[in-house]
Amino acid sequence: MKHKNQFFNVVLVIMFLLGPMSGLALAEGETTVEIVPAATQLAVGGETELQVRVNNVHALYGAELVLTFDPAIIEIIDANPGQDGVQVQAGNFLSPDFEAINTVSQGTIHYALTQVSPHTPVDGSGILITFNIKGKSTGSTALQFTEMHLSDLNGNALGVTTKNGAIKVGSGGGEPTTPPPTATPAPTQPPATPAPTQPPATPAPHRTPVGTPVPVNPPSGTAV
Repeated sequence: MKHKNQFFNVVLVIMFLLGPMSGLALAEGETTVEIVPAATQLAVGGETELQVRVNNVHALYGAELVLTFDPAIIEIIDANPGQDGVQVQAGNFLSPDFEAINTVSQGTIHYALTQVSPHTPVDGSGILITFNIKGKSTGSTALQFTEMHLSDLNGNALGVTTKNGAIKVGSGGGEPTTPPPTATPAPTQPPATPAPTQPPATPAPHRTPVGTPVPVNPPSGTAV
């Protein structure tokens, strides 16, 4: 009995010592859902693929998410042109046995799916959905989770932390921008030589008109 008590005490000590480490391991294995890649840069008119990925999940059976973005900056390219509206593409982690919602409208992606029997719950990490985006105009926008729900086979909610994404659209995208060529200055013209100034004209001398004098007649009655 004494040896059993000593063994039990040792087990308690080991559990006490491992307690903080166990909590740390649990934190490191936290279930997260994120945008991959987290930051994207593309040109106006450029296209690229994004993913919504779940990490470190246990017994996942269904998921629902709502993502918002600025529709003036990017647009979502339809993954299924044969159907009405705009849709995203299911990933390879959960089997898309029943897609309850798959819509893209007015800057919002809303997607929900669940597996059905005989599929079983999944563990680990994988892609929930994929979608292509296209740059519409210069600017930045977030891809923000406004709702994110994970559930098990019985519909019970699973804890999850979300990580938003960021997108920047520019005229040159992620490529280096070539500086504009430097304009060559036009050659400087020498100042025009002013025309020589003409001296002012010398006025002609005033000429007194010379006329023939008119004889003056003496007053009448005066002797000559």
